[in-house]
Amino acid sequence: MPDPSVAIVLPPREGFGPNRVGAIGMLGRRYARVPGFQARVYGGVQDGPIFPNVDFRPIKPTIFRLGPTNVRYAVSVANALRDDPVDIVEVHNRPEIARAIADRLPKTPVILILNNDPREMRDAQTPAERATLLGKLAAILTSSTWLRDRYLEGIDRPARQISVLPNCLDLTELPPPRARER
Repeated sequence: MPDPSVAIVLPPREGFGPNRVGAIGMLGRRYARVPGFQARVYGGVQDGPIFPNVDFRPIKPTIFRLGPTNVRYAVSVANALRDDPVDIVEVHNRPEIARAIADRLPKTPVILILNNDPREMRDAQTPAERATLLGKLAAILTSSTWLRDRYLEGIDRPARQISVLPNCLDLTELPPPRARER
């Protein structure tokens, strides 16, 4: 039996290369190298080299749809995944993108991995929005119990539990800081 295929979906402006990467890009790279999966990383078009030995698929937000960049980006990712399906979609730090992909690919499990306070993110600010996501997505993971508790705050009967998956960053992989321009 072949290894399951997974699409790792980064935020559209996340860097994914040795000279431009943040924590989410580093996590995506690390998850893409986990043995036992056929991983593809989907992210915004990069302005420099990307990490080698990772199947990276640059995605441009569609211009044929009105709405926020995240939703237009999610539509483009979902269209790419319709043409080249995967077993699992893993969305990093963007509830709005996870919901939009889940709406467009209802037969594909979509997982949301959160590393920031969900109550400050589109589509997760209110208990009702967060409860809807819990019912729609295959799973939600947070990097700490504090984030899990923030997510569940105000939700009386969650559709499922949220698991905690601590970050696995190797800080020695961070690129050197860039000089800031005025």
